[in-house]
Amino acid sequence: MSLPVQKVSPGVLITAWKNELQRCEAEKVLQRFWKRDSSRWPAEEHQVPLVKSNLQWLDLPAQIEPYLNHLIECANTAEQEGLDHFVLVAMGASNLAAAAILNLPRGNAGKRIHLLDTTDPAELCKLEIELPIDRTLFIFSNKSGKRIETHALLLYLLEKVKLAGIKSPGKHFVALTEEGSYLATWPGNINFAMSFLTRPEYLAAIPD
Repeated sequence: MSLPVQKVSPGVLITAWKNELQRCEAEKVLQRFWKRDSSRWPAEEHQVPLVKSNLQWLDLPAQIEPYLNHLIECANTAEQEGLDHFVLVAMGASNLAAAAILNLPRGNAGKRIHLLDTTDPAELCKLEIELPIDRTLFIFSNKSGKRIETHALLLYLLEKVKLAGIKSPGKHFVALTEEGSYLATWPGNINFAMSFLTRPEYLAAIPD
């Protein structure tokens, strides 16, 4: 079966690009963007608040330093507790960046960092064989924490930690979620060692 042939005319594309660039400059698109002008994204009236909310990520450069300081604090605490193996528990879109990083050469730091994005029993058994539970920190990343897979893995791994005879199981768990989410206010009988909470508007456009 023959494939259709497409012809591209670079000259036409360059002209269109220059025209669009001139239009953006004339309409001050960049300045309006930084002012959170939501009119650049045509939307129904009921969708406008969501569009404006999604633009809140523009504040992230000013917000990142406290998050980094919190991350360093968490890493130092884990080291002091003797935790040198890490499992990122994330489902769906939450694991894409982690998967890409761990696939880089030496990205898993000598197989001390694992990504758990499945409830498959065979994969869980394989991971358990590789992990020293008493030296492992489980990092749960989920926007709301309501996914049944996330909740099931949390209960399962918590039970594994308890069965290992660890007196303070909470120190083996960290939450990455949004403020006020189910995961942030988890009603279990342990407290997470640390939580990284972000404002809901920063994650509004990310699927849970």
